[in-house]
Amino acid sequence: MPDANIFLELEKDQILFSEGEEGKEMYIVLSGEVQVFLLREGLQVILAKMSAGHFFGEMSLLEQEPRSAGVVALEPTKLLVINNDNFQNFICQNPLLVIRLLKGLSGRVRSGNGQISLLERELHKMAAKTTDLEKYGDTWEGAGRIQKMITSRDLEQRMKENLKKVGKEDFSCPLCYNTFQAYLMREKNVPLRSRNYWLREYYEGIEPLLFKQVGCPRCCFAAPGEKFMEIGETERDYLKEKEQSRKSLTDLSSFAEYNYEYVLGLYRLALLSLEKKEENFEMLAQTALELSWLYRDMQNREGEQEALTKAFGFFEEINSLDYFQKPGLLQKCLYFQGLIQLRLQDNERAKAFFHQTLEAEVGHKTLVFFFARNILENLLLDRPVKI
Repeated sequence: MPDANIFLELEKDQILFSEGEEGKEMYIVLSGEVQVFLLREGLQVILAKMSAGHFFGEMSLLEQEPRSAGVVALEPTKLLVINNDNFQNFICQNPLLVIRLLKGLSGRVRSGNGQISLLERELHKMAAKTTDLEKYGDTWEGAGRIQKMITSRDLEQRMKENLKKVGKEDFSCPLCYNTFQAYLMREKNVPLRSRNYWLREYYEGIEPLLFKQVGCPRCCFAAPGEKFMEIGETERDYLKEKEQSRKSLTDLSSFAEYNYEYVLGLYRLALLSLEKKEENFEMLAQTALELSWLYRDMQNREGEQEALTKAFGFFEEINSLDYFQKPGLLQKCLYFQGLIQLRLQDNERAKAFFHQTLEAEVGHKTLVFFFARNILENLLLDRPVKI
C-alpha cells in the first residue's frame, strides 16, 4: 500500500463526522463496527451498520459534497482513510475496489427510498406525539390527562403482540437454585430503528424493555437477564438477606400472566436486588431510567417521577466518585441529570447540567454532546424541547 494511506482508530461512541460537515475522504472498515445515522428533531434515525470490509464516505471523496449522514463507532474500530492524494494509486493497486464501489453505490441508491420512508415514519410518530403534548400540555397535569387515553386493554394488546416475537429461556436461580423459564430478548437479532434524546433504543416491531429483566418466582431475585447469574453469584449474601423485603415488595408467584404490572415488578425488584455499591451504580441508574420510560409509556406520571428521582440520585453517586478515567461516563451522567431536571420542569438546573455536559473533556465528540448542544440551544432561545 502507498505510504499516503492513513489508518484511523476510533474509540467506542466516538463520532467520526456528522451530517453536513465538509469531507474529502472515504473510509474502509478494517475492524470493529460503525453506525450511519441522521439526527432529526431529537431523534437519531439508524440508517446502517458497517463492519469489517464495508466502506462509506465515497460521495464526499468523489463529489466533494458535505456529509449526507453521521457516523459513530459502536466499538473500538480501525479505519483505512482514502483521500484525493492516495485514491488513484489505491485504485490501481486494488482494481476490485472499483467493482465494490460500483456495487455499493448501486445498492445504496436502491435502498434510498426505503431509508427515506423509515425517516418519514419516525418523524410522523414524533409529530403525532407532539400534537398530543400541545393539546394537553407537556406538564405533569397534562400527562395525567393523556393517561386516560391508555386503557388496560391497550396495554394487554401491546403485550400480546410483543410476546409473539420473543421466546423463553431456561434459568437456574443462583440463590435458591430454583429452575424456571423467563422471557429474554436478544437485541442483536432485531434491527435497531432509532434512538431518542434519552438514548432509548427502538427496535422494529418489539419493545425490548418488556423482556430485559429476569426474576426468580420463588425468591424474587431479579436482575438484567444477561447479568442474572453473575450478580446472583457475586452478591449472594446480600441478596439472601433481602429476600423477605423483595417478596413483600412484589411477589412474582402471585401473577397469573406476564403483563405490564409483572414487568414493572421485575424492575422494582431489580432495583432492590442490586446492592448499592460503586460498581452497581451505573446499572442501578440505567434500570431506574428504563423503569421511568415504561411508566411514561403507561402515562403513569407518579411512577415516572419517582423513577426519575431515583435515577438522578444514582447519577449523583456516580458523579461523586473518582471517574477521571471514565470521562465518557461522567459526560453521560451530567447529560441524563440535565434531561431529568428538564422533565421535572426545572429548566435552570437543566441548563447548568447541559453546560457541564458540553464542558466535559472526553477527547472526542459523542452523540450525547450533539444532543446536549441541541437541547441547550433551544432552551437558551426559549424554544420548547419535547423530551
